[in-house]
Amino acid sequence: MYIMGRAFMEQELGNGLYVAGDHNGLGLEPAAISGIYAANKILAKQEKA
Repeated sequence: MYIMGRAFMEQELGNGLYVAGDHNGLGLEPAAISGIYAANKILAKQEKA
């Protein structure tokens, strides 16, 4: 499933923030799964530091 559109919004990112997501717009569930996976990887990396 692909989602088409031409509307984009600027993002204001602060210090220590990460953006993790799927640019293909596969749907809410796959995006949530990939986001949770990325968040867990970032948190694990922070714990080791």
